[in-house]
Amino acid sequence: MKLTLLCIFPALAVSCNMKARAQTASEYTVTDITGWTPSQMAALPYFDRYVTVAPDGAGADFVPSTQNGTGMVAGNRNFYNTWVQGSGAFVSNGSMTSVASWGQYSWSWTYWDGTDSHFSNGFVQHSPVSDVSLSGLVIGHANLAGSGSGASASSSYIDHGFIHDPATGSKTDITPDATRAMPRCINDHDVIVGTWSSGTANHAFKRLPDGTLQELSGAGATVIYPSIINNRGLVAGSYRGATYTRPFACSSSLTILDLGLPDQGSPDTGDVVDVNDHGVVVGSVHKAVAWTEPYAVRWYHDGNAWVAEDLNEVNATGGFVIDSCVAVNDAGHIIARGHLDGSDVFSSRTFLLSPDAFPPPSAITLSAAGISPTAATLRAKINACTASTTVTFQAGASTAYGQTVTATPAMVTGTAPAVCTVLLTGLTPHTTYHFRSRAENASGTTNGDDLAFTTPHDLNSWTLEKFGTQAGNPAVSGPEIDHDGDGETNFAEYAFGHDPTTPDAKGTPPTLENNAFCITYTRPNDHSGLQYAVEVASSLTGPWSSGPGFTETISTTLSGTAATVKTRSLLPPALDKRQFMRVRVTQSP
Repeated sequence: MKLTLLCIFPALAVSCNMKARAQTASEYTVTDITGWTPSQMAALPYFDRYVTVAPDGAGADFVPSTQNGTGMVAGNRNFYNTWVQGSGAFVSNGSMTSVASWGQYSWSWTYWDGTDSHFSNGFVQHSPVSDVSLSGLVIGHANLAGSGSGASASSSYIDHGFIHDPATGSKTDITPDATRAMPRCINDHDVIVGTWSSGTANHAFKRLPDGTLQELSGAGATVIYPSIINNRGLVAGSYRGATYTRPFACSSSLTILDLGLPDQGSPDTGDVVDVNDHGVVVGSVHKAVAWTEPYAVRWYHDGNAWVAEDLNEVNATGGFVIDSCVAVNDAGHIIARGHLDGSDVFSSRTFLLSPDAFPPPSAITLSAAGISPTAATLRAKINACTASTTVTFQAGASTAYGQTVTATPAMVTGTAPAVCTVLLTGLTPHTTYHFRSRAENASGTTNGDDLAFTTPHDLNSWTLEKFGTQAGNPAVSGPEIDHDGDGETNFAEYAFGHDPTTPDAKGTPPTLENNAFCITYTRPNDHSGLQYAVEVASSLTGPWSSGPGFTETISTTLSGTAATVKTRSLLPPALDKRQFMRVRVTQSP
């Protein structure tokens, strides 16, 4: 049976905790890749934050900076001028798309030097991109439209952080209270870290997928600069203490922990640039009085504490001095800058550091997709860390799982990540299931984090839950029956998330906002088989119309398992002073 409901009115956080463990090589072989050809660079191991060759479809002014492992590359156009002008961009499927700013900020300044009057003017219009996630979300910061005059006008523009979603073309402001903002990294659970400031207040934030902003803190830290977050929730960066800038890390806690500095050379300041999913952090350190003479460092957790190690001390190849790190991948390879031993031309060479041994594979369980009452697609991001790796999923009604299924693809290798999936069928509606990914190769076995999902209700399972032994009695539980006498049929109760056994009808009449009639309704996200449409008419007899030219959705706000939707009429009140709006709910096939 296909049901239609007419209601007429007059006018999901994933929290991933990292259990740190040492996944580090004893020594590295150093290869000087300075001046390599594009074909040689293309053969290098994969890195998220070091793109060896510009992708097909990139413009001549595009400078790539990060990639997500599925062929999408993000970067910037007019790169060397992005602080004032220039736009962020991304390349996918052979096509480049620019991310625009929110507008142009114009400035001017007139001053008198005692002899003549001088006039200067210009504008700021930029939108630098900093990272891209596996799901394709692009983050960065962009200036707002505006104008200013006076001596400080050229730097008085406002920057807000953004998320750009290529699927919809929308750009979301994630720091609406900021005067300056810089989201730095987004992981594959779509958790973002970065900074924003307003006036003299500086904030180091972690933004969860639901929009919650959490703030990092630490004793003795005056300003915190998170720069990276891995897929197990480990955040790393630097913080300014009383005297020096120091490297930090934090995982499940929002309190930062000093990573320490190596003994060699007695450095007093340092910074972090990257972290892999095994928890290996890389960066550089130096003396504050000799900032032009850095040296590269890796940090890893030995199970008890963080260990800081000068990479020059584990360099198995002579003739090179490693000054700083650029990126680290899950297999443990490192891209670094340095110089020839005996030369003082610092950071003039680019090196590939290859580990003497590779860690076990990386397994990152991703949220389930395509969840229906009886099926769901399990997903994981797997990095084989060079060795042939078998991929499976474990699933069940608890963390005991009980079912192991082979993924597609079932075998991965190399250093680039692979997205592995499996369709799980035969599930029970409105039931919670746990699952995790599992990757195994000659170096070891890695279990991904446990995640859970709940299958939605279908009408039959909801009816059984609400009416129990009376679920089979159509006079009580039938979809057109108003069992509790509150003016809503049982199907309406299902469609709007109400209780059919307790009077709780909550119809909301339209409101007049900005000279347009609006209606707001709440729909359950855990009830399947429903399609919603808001319709408008100038008479109860119709014609009723919906969609472009008649109605438009203003906002959709998620809260728990429900969504509140506000829709407005596009019929001009001046022409149609008498209007009616209704929510049509249709049962999907």
